[in-house]
Amino acid sequence: MWLAVAWAWGAGVLLQLHERSLHEPGVYGLGLPLAALLLLAGARMRPAARRAAWLLAVALLAWASTGWRAHLRAPGQAAQAVQAALPGSWQMEVVVDDLPVWHATPAPGRWRFDARLIAAAPLAAEGPVLRAGGQLSAAASSALPWSRVRVWAPAQALPMPRPGEQWRFTARVDRPDFAYNPGAWDAARALFQQAVHLEARVAQQPAAVRVATVDGGVAAWRMHIRQDIMARVPAVSDAGVIAGLSVGDQSAIDRSDWEVFQRTGVAHLVSISGTHVLMMGWLGGWLVRRAWSCSFRLCRWCPAPVVGAWAAVLAALAYAMLAGWGVPAQRTVVMMALITGLRTLGVAWPGALIWSAAAAVVAVLDPWSLVQPSFWLSFVAVGTLMVMGQRPESRVPHPPAGRWRAMVSRARDVAGELVHTQARVSLVLTPVALLCFGSVSLLGFLVNLLAIPWFTLVITPLSLLGIVWAPVWDVAGWAVALSRDWLAVAADWRWASTPLPDGPFWLGALAVIMAPLLLLPLPGHLRWWLLPPAVMCLWLPPAWRDVSPPAWGHWQALVLDVGQGSAIVLQTARHTLVFDTGARWPSGTDAGQRMVLPALGALGIRRVDRLVISHDDIDHSGGAASVARRMAVDSLATSVPPGHALWQLRDARGVVPASHPCRQGEQWSWDGVLFVWLHPRDAGPTAEDDNARSCVLRVSAAQGTGAAMLLTGDIGAPQEEELVRTVPEALRAEVLIVPHHGSATSSSRAFLHAAQPDVAVVQVGRRNRYGHPDPQVMARLREAAKVVHVTPECGAYVHASDGRPGQCWRQRASPYWHPDRLHGRPSSRP
Repeated sequence: MWLAVAWAWGAGVLLQLHERSLHEPGVYGLGLPLAALLLLAGARMRPAARRAAWLLAVALLAWASTGWRAHLRAPGQAAQAVQAALPGSWQMEVVVDDLPVWHATPAPGRWRFDARLIAAAPLAAEGPVLRAGGQLSAAASSALPWSRVRVWAPAQALPMPRPGEQWRFTARVDRPDFAYNPGAWDAARALFQQAVHLEARVAQQPAAVRVATVDGGVAAWRMHIRQDIMARVPAVSDAGVIAGLSVGDQSAIDRSDWEVFQRTGVAHLVSISGTHVLMMGWLGGWLVRRAWSCSFRLCRWCPAPVVGAWAAVLAALAYAMLAGWGVPAQRTVVMMALITGLRTLGVAWPGALIWSAAAAVVAVLDPWSLVQPSFWLSFVAVGTLMVMGQRPESRVPHPPAGRWRAMVSRARDVAGELVHTQARVSLVLTPVALLCFGSVSLLGFLVNLLAIPWFTLVITPLSLLGIVWAPVWDVAGWAVALSRDWLAVAADWRWASTPLPDGPFWLGALAVIMAPLLLLPLPGHLRWWLLPPAVMCLWLPPAWRDVSPPAWGHWQALVLDVGQGSAIVLQTARHTLVFDTGARWPSGTDAGQRMVLPALGALGIRRVDRLVISHDDIDHSGGAASVARRMAVDSLATSVPPGHALWQLRDARGVVPASHPCRQGEQWSWDGVLFVWLHPRDAGPTAEDDNARSCVLRVSAAQGTGAAMLLTGDIGAPQEEELVRTVPEALRAEVLIVPHHGSATSSSRAFLHAAQPDVAVVQVGRRNRYGHPDPQVMARLREAAKVVHVTPECGAYVHASDGRPGQCWRQRASPYWHPDRLHGRPSSRP
């Protein structure tokens, strides 16, 4: 019965987490009395009906409590006054309550940190100062619409912030916003989970003022240790790994190193895992047990094994708090406490009940952890190890005679057990990784055989020992650098990480359930029935994919939401064209790595037949190198002059793709779809700027007789006039990618009249400094097109030539914690 109760609680939490929008608080408030009525009514029912009623009451209580807690994290009704003034300039007082993160670019650098909001007042308009908490309290804390804020502060305006410090500054305040693309990480959920609903960018003048300093708690201790590591270890990336293993802060790990760890399947080793927490707990318990056993009187009062076991739980709890209290740490501490408590009471629970109870407790502590990949990876891995630990042994080996032979035999047995365990854990976690990340590391099994002992027995103990004796961090840094070198070699293998298309959730969940069953001693004929779900996840039928490929003679376009830039993935039945790759940002990352590659993986694309870079602006070509480095690219087309670095790009195979300058009149056909270059007339440097030389491509279905799409780059009004004069009949298109992000120097009336689009899509950055799209251009677009989509409001836009209605990704994938659900923002602009 208790096992069913744990599962019922999890089901109720998951039901609430899948809601598209929050109900009124009163709806969730009814959950408690209804659950009580079910419990009372169940007491008068027969046993089977009683159990069903009680389980329904538990699920209802979980659903209602999670919804009520969601309302506490969401902006309340008092937010209306502040929403009316956003975006705007505000004077704010905050208390830093988390570790600040340093961003070296753009120079001279800036800080990012989350803080508790104390007071806020708008500068541009009169209004009451909102205050909450502490000695500054002038109203109830509920008067503040948001309790926490994410702050971006330039180094010259605000020196190093520390947890516990209270700062006053002037900042440009707005709601955080996110890109919405297939395969993208759900950053909105992470901020909602931390109750962060505001983003403040501190102004350089006037300078921020430190008002007071209060106790920073564990966060201050964590920052002190991190600063010591950074000062001791010269290589920033090595120091970042050590900090991640010591205090759970991974912000200093270079993004390129993160890519290596993810591609080789060892990312779980450079963060605080349950193994690390268990190891620290075991060490603390062993020390206390040894010391306790030295006193006969203490042992008579309480046995040393019992004291040592509880000391291990407390040591694990202390380290988990120091490490940031992540989901794997929570799971480990809860399971250790459960097992220790049961043993102390002399009660025996089956492993499945302990596992389920721990999952339910974690869901009570943080319901939103159930939508984190770390929750499922952690619990599925532990469940697999528990099942393996209960398997019957077929024989009892006899140790060979002789000391050396016994040692060799023991080493062989340990190595065999390690391989056996890693193989089974990898088998079970593969469908979980596919469901959570959309890819699987083919090298993960082999790499982890070496990496797990190295990180667990060498790097992690050294990182933790350095807290006590700092010189040990020098050796830890050497060990991290050594591991990173050979991991980089493994990550460079083309098939190190294989993306698979996103499919229906039920199929992935079925594969996750079926995979652990393969470890059970089932009859052979039953095992065969478990294989189809795994096979369907690896070779997903096209019709089951989230975005299914088009049929022969048709095209499908995915217009990505890449901020101020452009990137479009265009598919035919068997070919893929990528038109532009987004921007490269001052932080050192680019849209190719962060958005284009995940989208290609979500579509199941492993090969790009043609990569088009329309021109050499950084917001169109910035991600080209990242895309080429991880994909097989057969050919490259661009308007940049000969000798440019783009012509020397090497793809994932180390091959320079065949180069084809885009030139007006040239055309080719893929799977019955016609591609025609409309601009420029020649590939030479004839234009005054890169925008005027942009490639313009027309894509039409069924050899030019069907629906067409026009991709225009950054051409301006003079180039539009030339196209209207030379190829007016070729400009007619069902879908128009609006030139130059809707700037005032493009989208002339004559051009729009010739195109006559049904759908116009503007790729533009949120709150961009150029003011794109121009209001007059938007007015002309609304007159010329039936529907106008702007990527900040639509997210990625999917359109197919076979008559299926276009889709805004923001509208399709927006749980209640996304900003447009919380604030009622429209997802498209007709």
